[in-house]
Amino acid sequence: NATALHGIDFEETGLFKKVQQHIRARRRQFRASLQTSGRKPLPADLPLVEEVLIGGGGGFPLFPALSSTVLKGHGLIIQGFSIADLVTKGVSPDHVFWLLLTGELPSAREIKELRTLLEAFSQLPEEVCELLAFYSQRMPQTTPMEMLTSAIGAFSGNSRFRDAYANQRVRGEDLWHSLFRDGFSLVARLPAIVGLSYRLRRARVEGTQPE
Repeated sequence: NATALHGIDFEETGLFKKVQQHIRARRRQFRASLQTSGRKPLPADLPLVEEVLIGGGGGFPLFPALSSTVLKGHGLIIQGFSIADLVTKGVSPDHVFWLLLTGELPSAREIKELRTLLEAFSQLPEEVCELLAFYSQRMPQTTPMEMLTSAIGAFSGNSRFRDAYANQRVRGEDLWHSLFRDGFSLVARLPAIVGLSYRLRRARVEGTQPE
């Protein structure tokens, strides 16, 4: 299966199905909103209409932010939860990540699945490890941010979204499947990139072999 990794079919995971439900609900919300008020002017005398805001265009490439907002007196609100609420509930960054993606706080089973997925997708391709080692050994002036940027760029060669878009073998409304998988893979690998970059730089400075 083209979506499988370490025996995990990403599109069969609870996370993917939950995000899929979330996206379908948002699409229904957008369509209903366009039907009822698509040509209705927005407040604050903005020269925009909701149709332009949702779809982009007319010189205003905008899209409504659905995951979070900032309210006076309340601060940052993430999917309906204030930071104070989340602190009170004792949630971890993993919980907030799930919340941002699905609009819901995860159950114990869901957070366990998420952590399993993050671990499975965290392995760096050999070519990325070699690229970081090259920078550390041959170009020691390279900054950590430059190493991070280069490693992220190197992932494009294995992008499922790029292949699906270029080959036009996937319906436009389903392109988010491969885009989501690429994005999730990147999030899972970021700590590994930073960790390896640090170990390589420390080994070079100390004259030792990296762990």
